Formats: sequence, structure tokens, C-alpha cells
Amino acid sequence: MTLNIINPKNKIGVGIITYNREDLFYECLKSLPFADEIVVVNDGKEFKNTKNLSNINHIIQHDKNYGVAKSKNDALKYLLKQGCENIFLCEDDVKIINENVFEEYIKASETSGIQHLNYAYHGPTNKNNISHYQEIKYEKGVGLSFHRYPIGAFTFYTRTAIEKVGLLDERFHNFHDHVDHTARFIKAKLHPPYGWFADIVSSDKFISDQDPELSRSTNKRNTLNYSLKYYYYYLKYILKNGNPKVAEFTELHSYLINLKSKNKYNFVK
Repeated sequence: MTLNIINPKNKIGVGIITYNREDLFYECLKSLPFADEIVVVNDGKEFKNTKNLSNINHIIQHDKNYGVAKSKNDALKYLLKQGCENIFLCEDDVKIINENVFEEYIKASETSGIQHLNYAYHGPTNKNNISHYQEIKYEKGVGLSFHRYPIGAFTFYTRTAIEKVGLLDERFHNFHDHVDHTARFIKAKLHPPYGWFADIVSSDKFISDQDPELSRSTNKRNTLNYSLKYYYYYLKYILKNGNPKVAEFTELHSYLINLKSKNKYNFVK
């Protein structure tokens, strides 16, 4: 079964990023539907069990822990080199629960003109912030949702968008790397304004969070070391991008109107 039905010439590429959570990684890998290219970037210890890796096109094994930003860049560079047009990056603690997930993200992007989408329901942040939520429906039945916070566990990019914006800034290592990357898509008008981070509607029906409370995060939360790193990289983000300001709803509406997409939409809520 091939899900690349919108344009069969457009290759789908998936990069899985993993670090010392082999059990979660195998669940993530096992859940993946068909993709033209699958690359795994292992930023931790070498895999103990290699018998279930046959459907992977390429494995990049780091010789030390370089951080998630470089790991994602290594995946992106490989998938771009392989000619992939629709690219997904997936961290090891998410699990696909609907095999049409790639098709849904690609349709949402092609219908709306938005070229970068983030799965919103990894961890508790957006789940606990439902008051800041908007949803739109297009005439073709495609829906988009907009959330307060950007999450980097499962992301979609078009090749065109990456070629215009570039790769992640590796100076952020493990903190705010995806926020900074999305901010650059916003500046390039390839993503809605800050504070209205785009996802498909009901993405939690397509993707499951294997670690909903982030209790197995390799960034040990509730520790002094974590707090110091978090605020250090947050300061770096502010120095680079300025203090983040949530855009008004009218700015979201204006952005959607000005997109090149000719497909009409309506706000649902």
C-alpha cells in the first residue's frame, strides 16, 4: 500500500531521531506506514537488537551525543539528498496509530499552502491550553488546527521550505531548536504567525504520545541542571529572535487570506 497518492512522483521521507530509548524507538519504527525513504539517526549507544531494522534505508550512528538539532539536520540532509519532497521528522517517543498520517499532513499542506506543520499533542503543554485554539475547514474536507505552543516531536516540511529556510541552528543543541526553526519559517511566510502553530485537525487520532508526561525525557526535568540549560538556551533564542509575542487572531486571519491557496476555508472554533 502506497500512501503517496497526491503526487506519486513526490517522494516521502521520514527521519527518526533516537537517543538511548531503544524500546520506545522500536515501537515508533514498527508503527510507521510506508515511506519511500526511512533514515534513523542514533545519537546514543549502538542498538543492542538489530533484527527489526530491515525496513530502514539508512542508519546514521553518532560517535557521541551531538544533540537533537544536529541529529535532525543529519536526517534532513540525507532525505534531501535522496530527493524527498515531503519530509517528516519523528522523535522516538511518538507512535503512529493511523496509517494515513502522511497523506493527511501532505493534503493539509497542499490545500492550505502552509509548508511546515508540527504535531501539537506531544507532552502536556497544548493539551492543557485548549482556550487558545482555532480550527478551520476547507471545502475539500481538509482541516487545520492552530495551537499556542510549537512542539518538535513530529514535524512536516516541504522540500521547498527547507531549501528556502535552511536547516536547524545546531547552537541550540537540545533546547528551543525546533522553536527557532519554526520562527524562521514564520519569517519566510511559510507558516502562520507566532502563537498560531499549525497542525492537522485531530492529530491525536493519527499519532500517539508514548511518554505523555515526559517522564522518560532524556532531558531530566525538575532538576537544577535542566533549568539552567533551559533558560540559557531560551536567552540565546531571545537574543537571536527577540522576545516572542503571540500574534493577534486578526494576524492569523490575514496570513491565511494572503496565502496563494485558492481553496476557501471557514473558521470552525
